[in-house]
Amino acid sequence: MKHMMPSCLEEADFPSSGKAFYVPSLSGNLLAWGPTVPSDTDEGYAKGCLFIHSDAASDATRLYINVGSGSSANFDAIDAVGIETELAATTSGNGASKVGVYDSAGNFTGTNVEAVLAEIITTLASAANGNGASTVGVEDSAGNFTATDVEAALAEIMSLLASTSNAEGAALVGVEDSAGNFTATDVEAALAEIMSLLASTSNAEGAALVGVEDSAGNFTATDVEAALAEIASDYSPNVRNVIDAGGSTALTAAQSGSLVVLTGEDVVTLPAAAAGLWYDFLVTDITTQTPRIDPDGTEQIYVNVSSTWAAQAAGKYVAPTAAGDMFRLYSDGTSWYGPVGTAFTVEGS
Repeated sequence: MKHMMPSCLEEADFPSSGKAFYVPSLSGNLLAWGPTVPSDTDEGYAKGCLFIHSDAASDATRLYINVGSGSSANFDAIDAVGIETELAATTSGNGASKVGVYDSAGNFTGTNVEAVLAEIITTLASAANGNGASTVGVEDSAGNFTATDVEAALAEIMSLLASTSNAEGAALVGVEDSAGNFTATDVEAALAEIMSLLASTSNAEGAALVGVEDSAGNFTATDVEAALAEIASDYSPNVRNVIDAGGSTALTAAQSGSLVVLTGEDVVTLPAAAAGLWYDFLVTDITTQTPRIDPDGTEQIYVNVSSTWAAQAAGKYVAPTAAGDMFRLYSDGTSWYGPVGTAFTVEGS
């Protein structure tokens, strides 16, 4: 007949109040129901017996459990909705505070989830030795670190970044370079490219790469290379090339603009006349003999006496006769002109 029990229970007509499932060892029934909750000290209800309160005013008092014993009941309401509400609540004393922690490993002083979470957050936020990042493990499947926790891994990273050894330090820091300024892909190589470019004397490199703010507006240039060119153009000193005639000297067109120093025994030959050529002459000594300046071949030297230019005979040379005299000879492309005054003679060759 046991196999018919489920069917019998389904079809049974139970009274409005009653008890069921008596367990002798517990001295009471496991289930009871009715419009009135049993009073404390009532007998016949096993410890853990559930009582269904049929006339409950709300779901909060619909179900009770006996926390007493079979000889002395003590029914407390099981507020499932209230429990759910309390577990979901974020107010103090509810939510995670209602959930206990067994903690067989003794990791926490807290006994509920709320307190344990607070301990975890405090430990993670701590900068004290052994706390914070030291408590967070590193899987490191790629084998980048010897460290097994975040604190030690960070120390390894900082050590590598501070290193000046090859393939460490700046060599470990990548460069995105969206502007395409480098062929390098790391900072170390990019710095090497910069230094190479700054040291270069090639066009558009070196000083040409260094900008000039020029808040005072001294230059039109915007880079050092161009600014230096402006300075050289504006402020270069006019350095004279000085030639010591030293006996016998043939001047060249490339020496035009030079100062030629003469003494008594010097003989200087001018180059072929060409427009724009000129030389200055300084006589320092005529104690024993006067120096002379010969034209090229049969070219002529024009002299100015009393503000009048006079052509001398072809091939005639000029001989200055006063120490300390200084004069200039220049060419119009055919002949030579100068000196001016009377402290010289024009003689045959």
